[in-house]
Amino acid sequence: MSENFRSITTWLAEDWEVSVIIDGFASVQAAAKFGYFVRSLVREGENLFLIDGDGERIQLNDSQICVYERKPESYRKTMISDEDFVERNVPIFLFSEIEGLNGTFGSLSYGVLDEDSKPVKFDSKSFSKPASLFPSSARPRITN
Repeated sequence: MSENFRSITTWLAEDWEVSVIIDGFASVQAAAKFGYFVRSLVREGENLFLIDGDGERIQLNDSQICVYERKPESYRKTMISDEDFVERNVPIFLFSEIEGLNGTFGSLSYGVLDEDSKPVKFDSKSFSKPASLFPSSARPRITN
């Protein structure tokens, strides 16, 4: 069975967005369910962790994140879009030194990407409760 699907979750931290991409899912539904039940993104010292629906801590590495900073000219806007952000190369170990990335993160969105990094549509209505979220066959492949 192919493991070509990736879960993407996006987190907001003041004037920053952080996208977390976890690969290794065998199906669209497994990747979507993982993203749906991720509880939080937390920074501890120079480390960054996802807390999944089972309370498991997943340590992230720089290859699993994309960091975007809000452009100053968009500060007065009431509605912002992707064009109001610029990608920045910020390694995780520097988060603690950067205003906005050194605090807490709020969940913004989740989704699924295919092997070409294109968004995949899925039905989230089947995600009713987190009981027995991830049988071992549905666990993502975490690379550190």
